[in-house]
Amino acid sequence: MHSSAIRFSALTAGLCYLAMTVLALATAFDPALLESGDAGSGAAALSRRTYALTAIAVLDVVIALGLWRLFRDAGPTRVRTMALARIVYAAFLGFALLSLWSARSALISGADPMPHVLRFERIWDVGFLLFALHLVLLGWLYLGRGRVALVLGVLLIVSGLGYLIDSGLALARVSAPEVAPYTFWGEMALMIWLFAVAFRPGLAGQPASASRAT
Repeated sequence: MHSSAIRFSALTAGLCYLAMTVLALATAFDPALLESGDAGSGAAALSRRTYALTAIAVLDVVIALGLWRLFRDAGPTRVRTMALARIVYAAFLGFALLSLWSARSALISGADPMPHVLRFERIWDVGFLLFALHLVLLGWLYLGRGRVALVLGVLLIVSGLGYLIDSGLALARVSAPEVAPYTFWGEMALMIWLFAVAFRPGLAGQPASASRAT
């Protein structure tokens, strides 16, 4: 791939990751959605979270396409699967958000919003299984690209396994401490790598077995 195309893909994906991080932090520190007795305040909080998650779903698709462009030389099947897993995850998130809008409507009308919120969380947990697959496959793609990429690949695989454990336990209705808050460093490292590649395209490297990749 030409260096200008590498720069553009890496910078676009990196900026999307940065925007996604800001949005995720904003929703994480938003006032508790359903703790307030004021239906208007709760509905406003739900609206903010829904808009932020909608933007995150769109950013996920852009990131998936950017990563697909960066890794096209690593083998069409693996790279397509990696990118498609994230795109389908974004579709699951978009579908789950319909339940969050239903929760907002229920809150405004005085009905119980929790069934809708729980449905949203269940659908999103299923989607996170695909996101976990995406990170594991992405980490795998890094493994043959040098020492720095090896570390990044391992961190991404660990991040994916963290999401896999959390989502699996949630779907099995097993109460346990979350793992992902301690394993998300791979995604932060990925964002830094993307910005680095935007300035130095050579850092993208080449897979050691590109000719044999499938």
